[in-house]
Amino acid sequence: MKEKIKIRYYSPTAFQAWKGEVWQVCQQMFNISEQAFYDRLSTFKYFAVFTVAGQVVGFQSFFLDEVPLQGKRVVLVGSGHGGILPEHRQRRIFPTATVLFIFRRMLRHPFRRYFLWGLAMTHLSYRMGVRSTEFHYPPQQGDCPPFFKAILDWIGHRYYAETYDDASFTAKVRFAATGDDVIPSEVEKQDPVVANFIRRVPTSLEPGNTFGALSVSPVRANLWVWFKKFGLGVR
Repeated sequence: MKEKIKIRYYSPTAFQAWKGEVWQVCQQMFNISEQAFYDRLSTFKYFAVFTVAGQVVGFQSFFLDEVPLQGKRVVLVGSGHGGILPEHRQRRIFPTATVLFIFRRMLRHPFRRYFLWGLAMTHLSYRMGVRSTEFHYPPQQGDCPPFFKAILDWIGHRYYAETYDDASFTAKVRFAATGDDVIPSEVEKQDPVVANFIRRVPTSLEPGNTFGALSVSPVRANLWVWFKKFGLGVR
């Protein structure tokens, strides 16, 4: 039986005590320098650290913004830079940590409108995001509704202003994921979700890809799906 992965959340100040251990994990999965990793930390509002028997095995960072869009005030929760060591994958830690983080925010402010977003750098993270939600935008087929396009455009211009493409909802960052599994296999390419990611990010078929696909999901519309998947353990 695998040891339990513990999830703990930290403010930027509290996270400083963990950043050295987190960096040791990060460098195994991304081609980013230590200083560049530390420089990026100021971008995020909260962090999650994943540990097994006291040892760091992964991390996740979160954006958090409350903004007016089309006459409505919305809360945008972004799942940012993160990773978990290969031997601890396939345990749904990222979506679980994200859902728990959002639920904590909603308990404090239950009447606000929440949306979850992320920039998927690989077909693995894109597939995980799509399969963890019932409603997500842009949709796999068809045009993106204007309200959700406005959300994606706000995020793109706020965090990826120099590289954001508002036609494909893609953006570029300064690092790439590494590992043998970050490029889709021939079998994975047959998955329609993976095929859609490749269509949006053609460079995902190349080593060292630094482009990602933005997606956003309405939180309340996905609550029952998340409860079944992560509360009841139903896939």
